[in-house]
Amino acid sequence: MPGVRVMDFTGRPMKGYVYIDPPAIADDSQLKAWVSWCVQYVAGLPAKGGKQ
Repeated sequence: MPGVRVMDFTGRPMKGYVYIDPPAIADDSQLKAWVSWCVQYVAGLPAKGGKQ
């Protein structure tokens, strides 16, 4: 998508993370859409095992 790229601050891309350029979330509706997509994505991930 325009204005979105893999998060890579150290030269090693972070799997599962993206950086969204400010123009891609310039208004509340764009930001709300991204937050909604992220929440939906996370809700679909398998549960992590607890620490023992």
